Amino acid sequence: MNRVKATACKPNQMDYSFEKNSISQSEKKCLAFRGSLHYGISDKVSRRVLKKAEVLPRWEEEQRDRKVRLGIDEHSFRGRDLVITVTNLKRRKVLAVLPDDRQETLRRFLSQIPGSVKRKIEEVCVDIKPAFITVTEEQLPEADIIIDRFHVVHDANRRVDEARRIEQEATRKPIPKHLFLKAEERLSDKQRQWLDHYLRLYPSLREWYWAKEQLRRIYWAESKEKARELLVSLIRCQEASDDVAMNDWGRMLRRWQEYILNYFNHKTTNAYTEGAHTKMKLIKRMSYGYRNVEVYIKKVLLSFIPITIIPLLIYHTFG
Repeated sequence: MNRVKATACKPNQMDYSFEKNSISQSEKKCLAFRGSLHYGISDKVSRRVLKKAEVLPRWEEEQRDRKVRLGIDEHSFRGRDLVITVTNLKRRKVLAVLPDDRQETLRRFLSQIPGSVKRKIEEVCVDIKPAFITVTEEQLPEADIIIDRFHVVHDANRRVDEARRIEQEATRKPIPKHLFLKAEERLSDKQRQWLDHYLRLYPSLREWYWAKEQLRRIYWAESKEKARELLVSLIRCQEASDDVAMNDWGRMLRRWQEYILNYFNHKTTNAYTEGAHTKMKLIKRMSYGYRNVEVYIKKVLLSFIPITIIPLLIYHTFG
């Protein structure tokens, strides 16, 4: 028999006992609030805590730091509705989730950062989005802007895959996607043979694959000067190509050249921000999605609060 026994009159008198069999769905819902029961509060009170919780960063830790590095990226709240995540990359901390991805929303947030913190921000790592770069330059003129290396490589893979699909539709023959997107050094001997076979069959794809791999190798450079030489050489080859789409790619890289090369100042990436997005997606999936962006923001921000702080949050909210 499935059974969950819970005796919870006082916060420290909780006792859960489980049978070896699987737990029913209703029992799982009861266990979802075991943290609330542990601190002696009900589901209703938990929702009131969520409603009253503050979501604005306090900046105390940043004011104590010598240098601050920010990460700015966007993720999906619901479908095509995007929200912006702002993180402290050095402290590995989520600072804020903004309610939309509009330029004005990001400008308002950055303008509210205290002047003492603004002067300490040395780097801001962003996506390849002109709006992010424009607002960051405007509000944080002393900070170095870095276009995240993983977004640069992701954009390269997207362009190579688009060229592959165009060739596939023109020839009406299947061209494997994974061979062209997988890193060259990770290909097995058999996969390398198949890749060489397809590159011989479709010469137009050879140029795209070469450009993608050359762009990846730039991040292996020993110095910023060496990386600049490789990037300039790649851009010249792309702009000299007979393919109009390749010319557009080269112009895009030339436009954002300095922001791409700023990676070599401290090798800063948005890896922590992407990891935070993974956790946010898990929360959204466990909750079967959200319709209210304000509730979503508060819930994901509360999920990044250390568990030891929750009793203090409850005390200051209802004490």
